[in-house]
Amino acid sequence: MATKEEVYNKVSFAPDAKLPWWDRIRYCAGSACGANIPWIAFGYYLMYFYTNVLALNPVIAGTIMLGARIWDCITDMIMGWAVDHFNLKWGKYRSWILISLIPNVLLFIGVFTVIPGLSDTAKIVWAVITYGNYGAIAATLCYIPMSAQIMNITKNVEERSTLVGIKQVFSNGGRIIVSAAILPMAKIFSGFSPNADVADATVLAPGFFWMAVVLAGLIVVLLYGVIAATKKYELNADGSYREHLRVSPNVKKDPLLEQIKNVLTNRPAVILVAGIFIQYIMDAVKSGMVVYIFNEYFNVDSFFPTIMLFNTGMMVVGALLLKPSIHFVKDSNRAFCLTMLLHFAVTALFYFICLGLGPEDGAASIKFGLLFVLFCLSGLFMGSHLAYMGVMLPNCVEYGAWKNKKYQPGMIYSFDAISLTFGGALGAQFLGILLNNSGYIANQVQSPAALKNILFIAFMIPAILILAQMVIQLFFGITDKQCNQYAVENQARLKAESEG
Repeated sequence: MATKEEVYNKVSFAPDAKLPWWDRIRYCAGSACGANIPWIAFGYYLMYFYTNVLALNPVIAGTIMLGARIWDCITDMIMGWAVDHFNLKWGKYRSWILISLIPNVLLFIGVFTVIPGLSDTAKIVWAVITYGNYGAIAATLCYIPMSAQIMNITKNVEERSTLVGIKQVFSNGGRIIVSAAILPMAKIFSGFSPNADVADATVLAPGFFWMAVVLAGLIVVLLYGVIAATKKYELNADGSYREHLRVSPNVKKDPLLEQIKNVLTNRPAVILVAGIFIQYIMDAVKSGMVVYIFNEYFNVDSFFPTIMLFNTGMMVVGALLLKPSIHFVKDSNRAFCLTMLLHFAVTALFYFICLGLGPEDGAASIKFGLLFVLFCLSGLFMGSHLAYMGVMLPNCVEYGAWKNKKYQPGMIYSFDAISLTFGGALGAQFLGILLNNSGYIANQVQSPAALKNILFIAFMIPAILILAQMVIQLFFGITDKQCNQYAVENQARLKAESEG
């Protein structure tokens, strides 16, 4: 068996170095599935939980989500600055993930906890405390440093694309676990059959709590895998910092406003972040409406876990097709735009066919008919669509380092987190307003007009947002070939700085 020193000495930061498969798996499982399970749960079920289990008004629920995300944006910026400026005891990136474990567990469980006997005002206060601080504290401590780690564990641009593909597989695997299992778990833990149709969702409160406890345990296991896998990429065998991290190039001397200014001069980063903002408005609306479509429009509550298993399974396939698609089109940005165009077409087509069929015939078609096929194809393109953020962001970091001579992975990934966070929050608020004005009434039979409005919100609104993001992404402006050259030049400069 190799000694600790031998294991650490095998680590290579050369531009053509490959990562061991076990390190790839642990990093990707934690950074994709572990970090995203809470957000997948929030995306699919939080609005439903707030309106149907906690019994909050949809607009109030959306406002809580929006306010929480504004607070989150502030801490995201601070976290990005801190990652680039501080070297803590357990590593530049992994230290923050270790610190995040306890807040992750307590606040995630708190979000899905219903305390009996609380007044409506107290429920709102509890939601603000738990959900607001989950994103601003637990998620921020974890997401930004863990995402930025990809820039450190490998300097190989091709290897980064491989990691992004693997991460998206795990991310979509998390979607399968969450989307297909949460409602059945909540029913089982509340004393019902997993396939039971529950008319009054308030009785599921105990089940949502225990579901959160189970998922919190899984989250900790996956995040600890990242902490273990990345140690040797940040520290030497004796516990000292790796040389390139210890040097911490000239960005360390820049104040926060100067670092923000540098990012804003990074045109590809600004274009990508603007698109990500729209993407997560779309994702919040589309994911948040899925449960309403199956429970209210199609009225096939018991089929929901099955269709979501197929849909999210196709998202995994979409992630696996990411790298082959880039190779086929010969550029990641062109492949990204093509994926969004196909995603838009399938989403819009689903809406128009469903509108023509109506709720009753649509319910029959969604059970392994034409609508079932289209819903699965939507999952396929959604899986690829969401994966491209991970491919394009490292390119923006390399371009910014080449243009401004400032290596700022923490700050650029904080802009990504802010866009993701605020986009998701605005999407949730947008969803709450749309749902409130649609004629929807929780735990009651919906009117025909309300059902049509629910269908439009669930599919046409996301389709329009997908098209808008594609138009913006057309102005990205750099190719994969250029980014490879930027990476080579950046490596040479950093090496010269460390030796000088």
